[in-house]
Amino acid sequence: MTTQTLSAPLSDSRSLIDLGLAVGLALPMIVFGLNKLIGFADVPPPEGEAAQRFLGTMFMTYLAPLVALTEIVGGALYLWRRTAFIGLLILCPLMANIVAFHVAHAMPGNGIWLFSLLFFGVAMWKHREDFRGLVR
Repeated sequence: MTTQTLSAPLSDSRSLIDLGLAVGLALPMIVFGLNKLIGFADVPPPEGEAAQRFLGTMFMTYLAPLVALTEIVGGALYLWRRTAFIGLLILCPLMANIVAFHVAHAMPGNGIWLFSLLFFGVAMWKHREDFRGLVR
């Protein structure tokens, strides 16, 4: 047995972990972005008046299609290894807004945003060296 055959399963499992991370972060972004554009799934309105006003204003202006396209593009770019960092950069302000919205309105919602936040945090940790290159 050579060292090449011994290390092959490790590299395969690492690529499966990377693929799982990419799909776990990108899939909800793409699906929710498409739902904002096409409206294939009914989303119940939030409970608070301020949250309803915010989302109502968002969907009555240019902001909903802009956020939807940004989610779709960021998620799609994160799926490919060569463009993953750019996709992550695009998703940064979106994730900040998602977290701020749910925390400010005390809305746990369906909890998918927590999974997206978890995957986003792992992706940020994975790309920490790339982010250091931006601030040097």
